[in-house]
Amino acid sequence: MQEISIAEAKSTFSSLLERAAEGEEIVITRRGEPIAMLTRAPARHHKPRLGTMAGTVILPAGWDAAMTNEEFRRVHEPR
Repeated sequence: MQEISIAEAKSTFSSLLERAAEGEEIVITRRGEPIAMLTRAPARHHKPRLGTMAGTVILPAGWDAAMTNEEFRRVHEPR
């Protein structure tokens, strides 16, 4: 981990980003006191593709049938 002053960080920002992208941690200081750390950003997680679970969930016949208010209350209200 290397410490760099704000002035040096401003003048070498592009190269600091490259170093951080390679995994190096760089501490930016003001008057010798650490104020920020430049590190590699975490990898992005990809969104799941639609349809990847096709055929794995089986719903019983009538799962989407209309319910009366009384049937709905019986199923969804706490006992």
